[in-house]
Amino acid sequence: ELGVTKDIVLLEEGRKIYIHNCTKCHNALRISRYTQQEWDGILPDMIRKSKLSSAQAMQVDAYIKAVLLSSSTVAR
Repeated sequence: ELGVTKDIVLLEEGRKIYIHNCTKCHNALRISRYTQQEWDGILPDMIRKSKLSSAQAMQVDAYIKAVLLSSSTVAR
């Protein structure tokens, strides 16, 4: 068990939260529109406003980081 299945489930849940919860107040933004540093400043406030649980916050944070990592490796 390499944890791959667990990671996929974590990222899928983060994606669902991003798509369904984050769009209640605004359009879903292209994640790569912001840098990781910018997301680090944006997410805490959005998590608080949307009243996500700590588990949900971790899931959406992991999803955003994965998308940014994927975007940066594709761009190279």
